[in-house]
Amino acid sequence: MFNKISANKWHNADMESVAASRLFLPSSGFVDPQGVYVGEDLESLLYNNSSIIDFNGIRHAVVITGGTSVRYSLNGLEYPIETNRSGSAWAHVIAEDNYLVNGKRTHHINLVPFDYHAPNSKVLDMQKYTLNTLEVYGTKENVEVDANDNFEKVTEIIMMLLGENAVSSDQYANIRGMLKEQLIDWVIKRAGGNGIYTLDPQNEPTRAWRILATEQHQNYPTIGDFVLELDSVVARERKVGENAGDRAQLLLRAVKTAVNQYPQVFNAKTNIPDKFTYYDRNIYYDLSKLSNNRVVKGAMFLNTLSYVANRAMPGDMIVIHGLDSVTVSPRILKPYREKMDEKGIGLITTLEERDNKEMNIKTLNSFIYPLSTQDLVVLGGLTPDSLKDINYSWNKELSKRVRDELLANANSRFYVYRARDLLGTVIDTHLIL
Repeated sequence: MFNKISANKWHNADMESVAASRLFLPSSGFVDPQGVYVGEDLESLLYNNSSIIDFNGIRHAVVITGGTSVRYSLNGLEYPIETNRSGSAWAHVIAEDNYLVNGKRTHHINLVPFDYHAPNSKVLDMQKYTLNTLEVYGTKENVEVDANDNFEKVTEIIMMLLGENAVSSDQYANIRGMLKEQLIDWVIKRAGGNGIYTLDPQNEPTRAWRILATEQHQNYPTIGDFVLELDSVVARERKVGENAGDRAQLLLRAVKTAVNQYPQVFNAKTNIPDKFTYYDRNIYYDLSKLSNNRVVKGAMFLNTLSYVANRAMPGDMIVIHGLDSVTVSPRILKPYREKMDEKGIGLITTLEERDNKEMNIKTLNSFIYPLSTQDLVVLGGLTPDSLKDINYSWNKELSKRVRDELLANANSRFYVYRARDLLGTVIDTHLIL
């Protein structure tokens, strides 16, 4: 674990001498009375001044590594971290107080490989565990919104896995609309025998609640069951006209292809544990080994995020490691951020690639939120393009000294900014796990 006590012992003398003169040395950086050692402050007027940062109270943070690596120590041994893992190391440091001090649970969605796990952990290898895409994890009070969000999620996932080259742009909108319409009709009227939802959830709440997930996962229909429904849709649409029949046939082919190629997403029953113990303070959903295909992994991430955001308790924290390693529409992520905000769930997001054009701090604005709203920001190597996006998200420009340092792309050099005291500095980073 990140050793706060040891860090304080190692650097207590430095802290006392620096703290006394901190008011007179604004560039002396982080010298918090309680905190963790994260390296040496490169902007300090004092030589070899240690950075000691208290992350307590940090609920929302963004780590953008820019593809740079970081040094770390584990059990007294030194290790280099590969470039797509340095964000995960920072995220663990930042999130530690959520369970150690606040006693809340942290949910880690691992999209990039990282072998370290915090103490009191349960690790779920998502190669072995599955989540039924159709199951709705929500509440009775909010069942209509939760059901509609899930219909949208299922439709999006199928269209993602269908692939942009499988249908023309003209066909895409029609097929997507038909898919969602047929899915809702089937879930309401025929899924599971006689339907598991209702057209009127406000006046038929008991029937609407049937769509909510229970521990009886074997009784819940899957998208694989939906394929049989689409056979009859094709026959019916053929009677309407040739174009309608062709669209229905394309839809059937799309869903069949998705079910056959990705049975763990569309034709599997949920087998993830229904209960966590008090000692399971860090839950890891490891998707890092599922697929090298960014779209496929993005579909699985979306399914997992839906589950985690709904299952997490108020005050918990979600850490997404390497969000830019998948491809998913930021639009479809927004409802889950709104759910997290409603429940007071913290979010730490790491972006680990350099100049990702699809998934970056600007395109993901509606889910991550701007840098200007974060409790903490950590920035690694920059390029001119990523600098523009960061300045846009922060609604201000990084100072020249910080720009010059980060544009050099030196490993283990990170700029850390904490909003509550407007304090920021560049650190030669050395993390202790």
